[in-house]
Amino acid sequence: MKVNPFDIITLCYQCRRNFEETGESNVRRINHEQTVKDKCDLCQQKTGYDYRITPKKRDKTRRRK
Repeated sequence: MKVNPFDIITLCYQCRRNFEETGESNVRRINHEQTVKDKCDLCQQKTGYDYRITPKKRDKTRRRK
């Protein structure tokens, strides 16, 4: 699923981990006071919290050989 960086999506624990493990995105929880979980937008099976997914910035000082 392609995620627009400006969208807020609900992710369960497992789907959030999948985003984090790729290392290509920053995953930030929107509201740390949120207590009610919603259905995950990706798997549609588990419940989770609202997150914003943004691409990580590339290190411009690092050169390819």
